[in-house]
Amino acid sequence: MPASPSATAQARILQFDITKYRVNDSFAEDKQMVDYITPHINNLKEYQAVSIAKALKEYDPKGVRQGPNAIAKGLLEILRKHVYAGNVHADCAALHAGSFRRTEVIPQGDITRGDILSILKFDEPTCVIKVTGKMLWDLIQQSEDKFATSGKTTKTGTKSASGYLQVAGVEYKTNGGRITSMEVRSLTGKVTPVKRDHSSEWRIATSKYIADCVNTPEAAARSPSTRGYMFRKFGENYGKALENSLALSWNGNPSAFEVVRRYYESQKIVNDGELPIFMEESFADVEKFQHLPALESDSDSSDPESLSASTSEMSMRDEDTQDDLLSNAKYNASGPSIWYLKENPHDLRYERMSRMSHGVLA
Repeated sequence: MPASPSATAQARILQFDITKYRVNDSFAEDKQMVDYITPHINNLKEYQAVSIAKALKEYDPKGVRQGPNAIAKGLLEILRKHVYAGNVHADCAALHAGSFRRTEVIPQGDITRGDILSILKFDEPTCVIKVTGKMLWDLIQQSEDKFATSGKTTKTGTKSASGYLQVAGVEYKTNGGRITSMEVRSLTGKVTPVKRDHSSEWRIATSKYIADCVNTPEAAARSPSTRGYMFRKFGENYGKALENSLALSWNGNPSAFEVVRRYYESQKIVNDGELPIFMEESFADVEKFQHLPALESDSDSSDPESLSASTSEMSMRDEDTQDDLLSNAKYNASGPSIWYLKENPHDLRYERMSRMSHGVLA
């Protein structure tokens, strides 16, 4: 009895003939290709050679997959200072350890665009999402669990996890691998405890690789015009904690590298051409800063009905967005940036440059 068409299709095996060629000096140089590529290579080298900051000491970026890392935190501080599309600000920032690629020591002296690019090589866009306090706890706990259960080690035998989250603005304590307390430190240095409930809301700056990794039937059925979930099979599976996050600033944002590059180059302009300090102090005197308070939910977490409503409110829906941005005055603040000094009018220049780049100012 002949096999059915479906059975035949399932049993079909694709065969390929593969020929390997060893590249060596016997191959003639393709002059036309060389002439085409060389100007691009030279332009890239010239672009990457531009100095944008200066390091007062050497920095070792290794260990980013083995726990909290100073280089990662310093760069993430810049991500949470950034003003995102729609004039959206972030309370904290997070990227997985695999986002930070450089392992060579960064020497004292000038820091170039190429140096920053060697750390933040990936080109996926950044974004800002809104989460509740409980979701933030779950996200960081999932990161801690990833590290605890990782079977990978470095060459020296140290436990390593590429999915471990490096964070800035979030500080927490653990006991036996479980988070016992958490707080968010604002850019002014103000500390706010984070309860493990839905009574507070926080804005996280991250990459779409992390924020876009929700992998549920409901997520897959949503309109790709809002959040495409292109990374839902990847993203280190943080969709487990972020499924009900809300996109505040989704499209029109640069990569992490571009955020950092623009920050240092804008500071260079503010400093009249003098290179800004690499890994400078993150916080300044609270008295000198404009401050946007933490976002408080209107719901009472002790009320089951309000808790359910809060959870529902956090779900991402097409009707919640307009051009993929939340049209909500609570987040699209018309006032000044939360991080520039009141007493230094020159710092307004970066705020204006950043907002102009997003079409906020004419």
